[in-house]
Amino acid sequence: RNIAAIASGTSIAQLITISVIPILSRQYSADIFGAIGVLMATVSVLSTISSGRYNMSVTLPKNESDSFNLLAFTVSLQIIFVVICLGLVPFSKQVALLLSTPEIEPFLVYVPLMVLLTGFNNTLEYWFGRKKRFMYLSVAVVLASVTSNTWKVYFGIDVPTTRFMLIGNILNLLLPLFVYLYVEYTNLRRLFLSDFSLKRILILANKYNYFPKYRAPKDFLNSTTQNAPTFLLVTFFSVTEVGLYVLADRIMRVPGILIGQAVRKVFYQKASEIYNSKSGRSLFQATLLSTLGLAAIGFLPYIAVVLFGNELFSLILGEQWAKA
Repeated sequence: RNIAAIASGTSIAQLITISVIPILSRQYSADIFGAIGVLMATVSVLSTISSGRYNMSVTLPKNESDSFNLLAFTVSLQIIFVVICLGLVPFSKQVALLLSTPEIEPFLVYVPLMVLLTGFNNTLEYWFGRKKRFMYLSVAVVLASVTSNTWKVYFGIDVPTTRFMLIGNILNLLLPLFVYLYVEYTNLRRLFLSDFSLKRILILANKYNYFPKYRAPKDFLNSTTQNAPTFLLVTFFSVTEVGLYVLADRIMRVPGILIGQAVRKVFYQKASEIYNSKSGRSLFQATLLSTLGLAAIGFLPYIAVVLFGNELFSLILGEQWAKA
């Protein structure tokens, strides 16, 4: 039931995104998609280490007080990390040259904001997962998708620029945060006034220190590896090739995003329950069944693209995207 609640919202959001791609591909150039791709790849890599992955620990404590203190600690780490990132803004030109994309220099100032919003959203998603309020996660992702894509399509009619597409991506991060805070603000304020404890935070930070020790480096390497094609393409070719890759990659990721994210959010909460209950149920068995199920679901769409990719891309996105 929980997976269905999230999957429905994730499905609607992804369907909205996919439905507007044929419009956006005719409004915005491959260069714009490429510049946005480099920016978002940078945000993705930085976001994995912004909190030392303490955000994942929010679901683990048995009592709400400890969970809230971990949430407060995680948010504090994210703010500190973003302040450090802001110190690099005066060196935007050098960073843009390092990324082999001088055209993104004016937009690098938005990167710390997007890292912060991504971190806040991820942390609150685990908080909502702990409380099994999965329907709000669905509402948030649908609202964000509708707003973000409407913005991109509307401004793509007359002013299809990198700035307007980037603002659309920021809205996609901002809207869920508004939903989460609207729903939980009163409860979070109550917990802050009654249960916030620096001493308890230090104890919990030490208890769950395996997240920054082991999970954060792994996720950082994983994110770097996933985004490596973007950085390599822009280094050895051009931002146009990155744009072609980014759009193709976005389409190819849809099956995995559609089901995988919904399963991940529910599975992590369920795994935490199994671990805390010590009921004898096997985490390995639950993980194995989830993995095999995801593999079976994702196999068929990729076969279709392998066999008819060129024809499908030309028909749906336009002839200029056949190379993608």
